[in-house]
Amino acid sequence: MKNLAKSATKFVSKNVKAHELVLSVLLLFYVFSGVSTPSIIVPYIHNYISYIVAFFMVLIVFTTVSPLIGILFAIAFLVLFRRTPDLGHLESSEESKLQSMAELNSNFSIPLEFPKNAKGEVIQTKNLNNNLEVEVIEKMAPTKEFQSLGDGAYQAIQAGGINASEL
Repeated sequence: MKNLAKSATKFVSKNVKAHELVLSVLLLFYVFSGVSTPSIIVPYIHNYISYIVAFFMVLIVFTTVSPLIGILFAIAFLVLFRRTPDLGHLESSEESKLQSMAELNSNFSIPLEFPKNAKGEVIQTKNLNNNLEVEVIEKMAPTKEFQSLGDGAYQAIQAGGINASEL
């Protein structure tokens, strides 16, 4: 086991340069960390130019640095493209609301003009006798009238006693 570890460290120290090791650690950190794409560069990610630039960068790193780092670069670019939201297909909420409302109301017609009489006044087309409130009140039990308590001969005075006057 010690011999395997020694041979691996000798292989890495002889064949892998320090910048390649740092670059591979950074790429692996980006792939496995779940870091979101900065909002400053989000609008520039999903277009053909960025795909072409990413392809050529992977190709250059694959041929000049090492195939392993080139594969890590390709994986990192795929992760970048998947983590970045595509803003090209998003539309404002008002536009989407207007479009959905237009689709919902496409078969619905509202009369633009109400019926008018000869004077140009709007005629009321609603029959008030068929009002739900009127129907419910008519079906209610009749109320009993309160009997009057007297003939109403009461006369108020300002105060009782000396010098009291009538109102």
